[in-house]
Amino acid sequence: MRRTSDAATTPKRASMRPDSTAAMPIRTGAKRSDRSAMKRNRSPIWGHRAGSINRPGGGRLLVFAVALAMVAGASASFAQQGGMLQQKLEAIQRSAQMNRTRLRQYQWTETLVLTLRGEAKPARVSLCHYGPDGTVRKTPVGPPPDAQQYPGGLRGRIMDRRTDELKGYLQDAQEVMALYVPPDAAQMQQSFKNGNASLSEGGAGTTRIVFTNYAKPGDQMTLSFDMRAKRIVSLSVNSTMSESRDPVSLTVQFATLPDGTNFPSQTTLSAPARQIQVATTNSNYQKLAGQ
Repeated sequence: MRRTSDAATTPKRASMRPDSTAAMPIRTGAKRSDRSAMKRNRSPIWGHRAGSINRPGGGRLLVFAVALAMVAGASASFAQQGGMLQQKLEAIQRSAQMNRTRLRQYQWTETLVLTLRGEAKPARVSLCHYGPDGTVRKTPVGPPPDAQQYPGGLRGRIMDRRTDELKGYLQDAQEVMALYVPPDAAQMQQSFKNGNASLSEGGAGTTRIVFTNYAKPGDQMTLSFDMRAKRIVSLSVNSTMSESRDPVSLTVQFATLPDGTNFPSQTTLSAPARQIQVATTNSNYQKLAGQ
């Protein structure tokens, strides 16, 4: 009996390999789009996906490089500004020291007007010059201001006490002005060393330097300097009185003598807490005998 072939009797098994063309839809366009997106997401610098910041050499390294560049740029800018500040400060110091030396050869007239609560008091005139110790010595000129006569009794004593307090306050104000006018070269250098000097915007050809903690803790002195003429133009100060600690402001305008000497011509000190203003005018500069 002829044996039937197994191939003929056994049913053909279905192919286990899925028909890829029948099982999955063709997404040719989608695949191209995905590849394009992957290419776009790759960093042109590091060769990794931009969003993968945790991969070695990826976005984290890029952030570090950017931060390092910013620090380097800031350091270079600070160094440049510091060198520029030092250069300008040296010019101001030379000018201040030269003027202080020249002013010791002069005598001048100081006119001081005190305004109290909006009422100007009689002017006080003094002849001034520098003494051997470097301080300004003042000699009253002309008759002293008329002394006001107060009634006797308790009221008179109160008025006398107020007058004495006003004189003391005025003396304190003059001592405060002497701390800043004229500016001292050594004091400016010390402020620079302590990191208390900075450049500020000025006008054309004018340098403005702001000093903090210059003569007193918390004070501020702003100096404007003409770099072409090599002279101080103006000065403004915010400080406090020594005794009462009242806040005061000081503005100074400078002028130039025929020989080039720079001097403070107009000075105004304001103490709002006491409604006091002290205006000082320096004029009539003449060389001392033998100078």
